[in-house]
Amino acid sequence: PNPLCPAAFFECGAEEHLEGESKANEAEAELVLKLVKDVLKSGELDTDEIGVVTPYKGQVRVLRRVLHAGLPHLTDVQRKRLEMASVDNFQGREKELIIFSAVRCNDFGGVGFLK
Repeated sequence: PNPLCPAAFFECGAEEHLEGESKANEAEAELVLKLVKDVLKSGELDTDEIGVVTPYKGQVRVLRRVLHAGLPHLTDVQRKRLEMASVDNFQGREKELIIFSAVRCNDFGGVGFLK
């Protein structure tokens, strides 16, 4: 991270899929897991300072499953403090680090309602 540019973008390259009536991207959730692991390993932030936000409820479900399985060393309290929510549910809150999971990735460049 560059302190002069406090944003970074990552491309996972895997297409989204249906998750119930919503959208999700498993590979993107795995990338989010890697980012969260790296941040926690650095010791600069704790779980209560990290928020993962996505526009799709299906992705919230996938993120919770992937991150809980991928971070088995966290205590129950730490797990609860690592917030993963839809944009609507996260609105009005702040964290030191926000990871935005956009989900959409497809051959035709469609972004759905994110236009």
